[in-house]
Amino acid sequence: MKDKIEEKYYLDLFKKIYSDFPQGIIEPCERPDFIINNQDITIGIELTKIYQDNHSSLTFPTQDSIANDIIERIKYLLKRNNYNNYEIHLILTIDRNLTKKERDTIANKVYRLIEAKIIASNVPTEIVNDFEDLENFPEEVSRISVYKLPNLQSPSVLDAKVGWMQYNMIDLLQETINRKSNKVNHYLNCNQLWLLIHTVSMSSGTFFNPSEETLNHHYSSYFDRVFFLNSFDKKVYELNLITVRSKIN
Repeated sequence: MKDKIEEKYYLDLFKKIYSDFPQGIIEPCERPDFIINNQDITIGIELTKIYQDNHSSLTFPTQDSIANDIIERIKYLLKRNNYNNYEIHLILTIDRNLTKKERDTIANKVYRLIEAKIIASNVPTEIVNDFEDLENFPEEVSRISVYKLPNLQSPSVLDAKVGWMQYNMIDLLQETINRKSNKVNHYLNCNQLWLLIHTVSMSSGTFFNPSEETLNHHYSSYFDRVFFLNSFDKKVYELNLITVRSKIN
């Protein structure tokens, strides 16, 4: 159910941005994810997420999940000690799985560093890890910024997401199309099949700005139309296709 809600969010975003989105009744399905029915045509729309190449043993969503656990613990500690009008910015690097105890330890150490600056009235401030005192400054955190915001009613802790801006997406887009094309035979019969490739809002590994070469390239596809939705800047691009009409055996 959670996946279907997320898929509907990105389909609605696509519908809002793409001026030629087809009219008709949208019905949730499984293969493909949605079907649009009107009097003239039935269009199946399959959705899939796209992430940058990841050199870590953890997926980007797993890294974000671990980071969010640490952040929630820091927020709890700030709130418990009535540091409600502070905003904290972190740069976290999660490259391995962490136990609950390890996550709590990191959060507690970060909180103590923040509290020391608050008590010393040294705010706003930045605390940079020189990696020489890992006993007190966890290696997973490279920078802490502390701000006091008088109107803030509850502490805020934000982390910079992991990733870099990727411009050349040709190979990654083709791999994504191929992965979904392999399942075309399992989709319900529709007049047209569309593929919507989308980034995940506020998630690591989803920083894309497709180059002109990427947008001008012709991709091989079993889908009739393929779109790339960049949810960060709310832009949608239709990809040029060399459509393979016969289905996979």
